[in-house]
Amino acid sequence: MKKIIMTALAGMSIIITGCKDVPTVDTMKAVSTSVGVAAGTVANMAKIDDTSRNAICDIMGKVRECVPEKDQSFTDCWVPVANKYIEELKTAGKISDIQATLIATGVKTACTGIDYIFDKKYPKAKGVEELTRAAASGFIDGFLTVFKPANATEVEKAKSNMDKDVYEYLKKEFVK
Repeated sequence: MKKIIMTALAGMSIIITGCKDVPTVDTMKAVSTSVGVAAGTVANMAKIDDTSRNAICDIMGKVRECVPEKDQSFTDCWVPVANKYIEELKTAGKISDIQATLIATGVKTACTGIDYIFDKKYPKAKGVEELTRAAASGFIDGFLTVFKPANATEVEKAKSNMDKDVYEYLKKEFVK
């Protein structure tokens, strides 16, 4: 947990300086962790039952190794994986149509958050596999830190280190 918080703090310091060039792997990991915390916090604002929450967390595990192609977004890469898993859960009778919609929305929130890194913060990093992998790993670590917390104390600590710009952006996009 301390490592994630320290990584997020490093990411915040990079964000504040406004660097828009191609970042280092460590910088990308730090920035993406703080963006993941922001996306996970926004996803937590939805009324999500435990089954749907667990499915979203399972999907984050499944997409961790899915790396978008050079001109592909994380949304385009991760949503098909999520949709396949959601359909499997529906077919098995483990989730309802409403839960399927909640899960898809949670995944979309996450994808929009990680795409923000490459669309807004570091567009020159798009397609650099090493940076894309670092972003995916950091983002998912940050997202899961707050989305499926062990206890409320850890959530509050992580929230203090989230990317505020992404939080406001995602909140405006998804919380009505």
